[in-house]
Amino acid sequence: MAPLKKCLGVDLGSNTVKVVELAIDRKGVRVLAAGSEETGCDPSTPMDERKTAVSKALKSVIRKNKMSSKHAIFALPGQKVFIRRFRLPETTPERLERIIAFEARQQIPFPIEKTDLQWQTFRLPDEGEVEVLLVAVRHDEVREYMSLVNKCGLKPMALSVSSFCLFNSQTFLSRSAEEIEKMVDSSSARGGGDQQPTGGIGGLLGSLTKKKKPQESVNEQETQDESEGEDSFMMEEVRGFVNIGASAMDLIIAPQGKNPAPKFSRSVPTAGNEVTRAILKATEVGSFADAERIKKHQTRLMTFDFEYEEDPNLNTTACSAATQAVDRIVSELRRSLDFFITQPDGMAVDSIVLSGGQALISGMAGYIEEKLTIPVALTESVPEGLPLVWPDDSPLADYMVALGLALQGVGFGTVSVDFLPEDRKITRDFPYKVVGILGALLVGSIYFSSNAGDHYAQVYRNAAGSLGSKTRQNKPRLEAQSRVQARHDEIAGNYDALRESMGQREYWPEFLATVSEQKPADVLVLSILGNHDGFVRIRGACESQRSAADFNTALRDEIEELDQAPELKDIREVPGQTVGMSDLPRVFTFVIELKTGDKYNRMEVTPTPGPEQQRQMGGASGFFDPRARIRERF
Repeated sequence: MAPLKKCLGVDLGSNTVKVVELAIDRKGVRVLAAGSEETGCDPSTPMDERKTAVSKALKSVIRKNKMSSKHAIFALPGQKVFIRRFRLPETTPERLERIIAFEARQQIPFPIEKTDLQWQTFRLPDEGEVEVLLVAVRHDEVREYMSLVNKCGLKPMALSVSSFCLFNSQTFLSRSAEEIEKMVDSSSARGGGDQQPTGGIGGLLGSLTKKKKPQESVNEQETQDESEGEDSFMMEEVRGFVNIGASAMDLIIAPQGKNPAPKFSRSVPTAGNEVTRAILKATEVGSFADAERIKKHQTRLMTFDFEYEEDPNLNTTACSAATQAVDRIVSELRRSLDFFITQPDGMAVDSIVLSGGQALISGMAGYIEEKLTIPVALTESVPEGLPLVWPDDSPLADYMVALGLALQGVGFGTVSVDFLPEDRKITRDFPYKVVGILGALLVGSIYFSSNAGDHYAQVYRNAAGSLGSKTRQNKPRLEAQSRVQARHDEIAGNYDALRESMGQREYWPEFLATVSEQKPADVLVLSILGNHDGFVRIRGACESQRSAADFNTALRDEIEELDQAPELKDIREVPGQTVGMSDLPRVFTFVIELKTGDKYNRMEVTPTPGPEQQRQMGGASGFFDPRARIRERF
């Protein structure tokens, strides 16, 4: 997606709809408006009613805050997506795409053909590797969410993920004023934002870096070396960004430095609604909405310095119930942090930054800090000196996901995956000006054609009369040609019947030719065995397991008549000399098995002839070749 000058970041929460309108110009990044409105739904509301209430609340927010943009970025809930992170050697974009496609088949737990995949790469220049962020979501989840988006009356430009939008906004607020000014200047020079390379499978694009001029590369490398020398003794701070919503809590962990990249992401359904349910059960109020009001105005978490006498309006029963419910949220956070530390590149989290509507519950930041013994801060305002103006009447913590969506829309998103359906992407990117020009040309051509119609009709009638005269003159020749054609068709029919009676003799040579064409250059086919029932077993050897997988995939794509797709199995590492590849110390042998539909192997071994037959076949010398002769029965 090309970066926009102005767009909406729309966070469709289960209880509240939040929208941020963001614009970028030469003056910097400007928040034109930020607003929210409750949907009036509780967890028991049917889905159809919820969609109607959400779309109504969104239209109300846009109308009340006088937002003019119709281009919007939406986000899938984090618990709907599957995220994996792994490293690969740095290579060409084409080869990287093939490797990621193979890795996706190994790591995604549901059928790949029912899944939309996206990825983004982050270079690790000091290690010669790239870190791949692989994200997957089922097609039915995207369709279900798009049914809600279609009711909103906006033009969807991208479909991101809530946890990545949280990372984008927090990373943007962590940048220095100089970095943001450079990004704005670069965006103004190009007419858009700087978008990170992303990719995916099935209509996805992948790339590592853009080509640079030699002099630019040298200068950039010198600047990078100098800056790395200055910061070589600085330790990167590892932060955990937590957004507590009504129905889900997003956690994303990332080190803060020059090239921030998410290291861990998790979304859990334990969030603000759990606190409201606990208050509803403990206070026995009439409805979920009443418990929600108590949570907002009469509840404070029971931290170490908690005193009931501080505020006579506090509901002590609600405070106790809410604290117990938040303990479950803290338990999920602790589990996530402990799991991250156990990873190969895991490390202790230095601090946590809270956001989300439920993070505004009184005492939330202090209580989590006491329980985890990690510094916890609430996102309250834009850092001083940052060229971003935020409305004073809107709590920043409540809009971090919406802000991250808007930042991705203007091209300032560090992570920018996009699950928008392909048909909507085509509509989004189609040049409508070209359509207008083509339409004008079409109307003009119809107009001029109608004026010239009478002239060409007369020309056609003259040509038809001349052709009819020539046809009558050549009638005897045409009749003779018809008789010859009938005889030709009769002979061709006899040949077709003969070919059918002789069976499918050409199938197996064509099959072997296909195997030879699709075999990668570094694959050695050791044997091809065929059974009478159409079962084929191909045994081969190669230098890398990837080549065997490519061979299997190529056969699956090319041999369209197969009822059963080829299956790669029995991969083993053996000495190269055992399979005739003595120039390699170790190679991989593999087996590909398949069944060729209704094609049957009609080959059999001729019985060994007796002495009399041997003398007849060998002539005077009596010589006979002991190898079995193969014949085909029809």
